[in-house]
Amino acid sequence: MIDSFSRRVLLFSGVVALCIGIAGARRVGASDEKPEAELAACGIERWSVKTGTDAGASAIDLTHPVRTNVATMRLWIPPYTLPVDSRVSPFETTLLAVDATLVKYKLEDDSDFHLVIMDSLGNTMIAEIPSPACVTTGPFAALIASARAEFEASFSVTTSFKNTNTPIQLVGIGFFDYIHGQTGVAPNGIEIHPVLSVHVSPNQATPTPTPRNRHLPVTGPFTGVLVRPRTGSHPGLTPTVPQPTPTHTPTQTPTSTATPTIPPTPTPIPTATPTPTPTFPLPGGIPGCTPKPGAHCCYCKDGTVSPSCGIQGACSGHGGIRP
Repeated sequence: MIDSFSRRVLLFSGVVALCIGIAGARRVGASDEKPEAELAACGIERWSVKTGTDAGASAIDLTHPVRTNVATMRLWIPPYTLPVDSRVSPFETTLLAVDATLVKYKLEDDSDFHLVIMDSLGNTMIAEIPSPACVTTGPFAALIASARAEFEASFSVTTSFKNTNTPIQLVGIGFFDYIHGQTGVAPNGIEIHPVLSVHVSPNQATPTPTPRNRHLPVTGPFTGVLVRPRTGSHPGLTPTVPQPTPTHTPTQTPTSTATPTIPPTPTPIPTATPTPTPTFPLPGGIPGCTPKPGAHCCYCKDGTVSPSCGIQGACSGHGGIRP
């Protein structure tokens, strides 16, 4: 007969053997674990455009950045509906260079580094560096990996926001994101996404101006209400074609051979200076609409355009201002 002490010894031995067996099984299955790259959580919304795996990414010039700034980018008007897997030209098809101050950064759930940059007036916008584990193909892949390494060399990124006040130069592609309360988001949702190059504490001397034909279109001052064109396309620049100045050919008075006369001096007819054709986009962001002083242009609910939004009488008799 097994006494109480022996029974306890046997029970303890069984528990120890079970634990050893479980640990051995885990060691045997350890080779089946996925590497970190395969476990990275990546994004979904407009992801191909964010990472350069869309069809239009290969056409972007990655060697000649256009210098711009935070305040200018916040004025750009996105289309009424953002395309899922194609780009909004020229803003999402141009390599941009921006000097600003990095004020916040963190690691997002989609593995992006979320950067908040600010200009000297306090205007902010977002820049993001995807995880190289989420971008293994496409023309941006190597540049994204390099930018990520450059940032990590200066900052320790965690899933909580960290504050800083560091001058920084970012080079990357413009991107319109959906606005959903992101920290530091611009009023039009514009971002630099992806960031392809990072320079911490750069020499921010006045840069050599970019040639005029490399500037991106800029709308009038942002008034706090995003006005998008009905067609969903961004208004381009309409070239001004000067009208020819009319000329006056004086009629010579015939002279008599018998009595020569001096022809009268013709009175010049003043030529009117042609009114130049206005260029677009006009202040207010709506082609063909000139806002009243102290106001801006917007659409009324019946489809007409009001030049007096922001002052009394806007869209009076036209159903009110369209949201």
